Amino acid sequence: MSADGNIDSKNKIRTDKIKNVLWTGGWDSTFRVLDLVLRLEKRVQPFYLIDNLRNSADIEQETMERIRGVIGTRSPKALSLIDPLNVITLKDMDKADDFKAALVQLRLQGYLGKQYPLIARLAQEYELKGLELSVHRDDKAYDFIRPYVERIRDGDDEYFVLMCDAPDDVRRLFGNLVFPVLELSKLDMEKIAKEQGYSDILEETWFCHNPTRKKTPCGVCNPCVYTIEEGLSRRIPLAGRVRYRRNQLLDAIDDFLPKSLSWRFRRFSRFLR
Repeated sequence: MSADGNIDSKNKIRTDKIKNVLWTGGWDSTFRVLDLVLRLEKRVQPFYLIDNLRNSADIEQETMERIRGVIGTRSPKALSLIDPLNVITLKDMDKADDFKAALVQLRLQGYLGKQYPLIARLAQEYELKGLELSVHRDDKAYDFIRPYVERIRDGDDEYFVLMCDAPDDVRRLFGNLVFPVLELSKLDMEKIAKEQGYSDILEETWFCHNPTRKKTPCGVCNPCVYTIEEGLSRRIPLAGRVRYRRNQLLDAIDDFLPKSLSWRFRRFSRFLR
């Protein structure tokens, strides 16, 4: 049971006017949490799906706790709207093999992250229909979702849900989820946060999956690359940005070389990345 009694056991989630949000401590999901409690004054139940194999798991949880503290200093009322973090470990859930089959089919159309079957399993297993997932406009998943959603307006809030005619594999992975920031970019979120007065809290977020020994963003993992390419390179230390540029150069050289040399170059360049 969580500290406030929201969850008595698996498959029993309180749903009375509460927003169930998948929170990672990252930019997109934190933006949603901040908007809900500071602007909309909505109650939030945050969920965190922990992957102990990811080097950033401890930092992500520390980040969410720190952000809660900053929110509490800013607005005790807003902090009171955030229920205790519900941490779900992979071993707490059944295998997501059936969802992985949908992922395999969708990957025939383009890249889609391996996290989505796990999120789909979480939503199903804990009966979280309406779990908020902060897929945004520049995410790889956007193109899979956007053609099949409709906009829902609820007072001053709005979000997107899948329509009934979405393809089976899309519905399999995303049918229980809600997308509140789907049409926003990271820079849009930054602009809104500045207008609403909580951009400083957004700067407390964490995103890197492979932090350095100094606990700074690496610059080369996928979240770091996306952060740079979506206009927030200032959040990456100089050393991380240099590593990013180095890898970009190595990739460009690899693309230029003929296949007979490319594989040798890739073996060599592994030691430089």
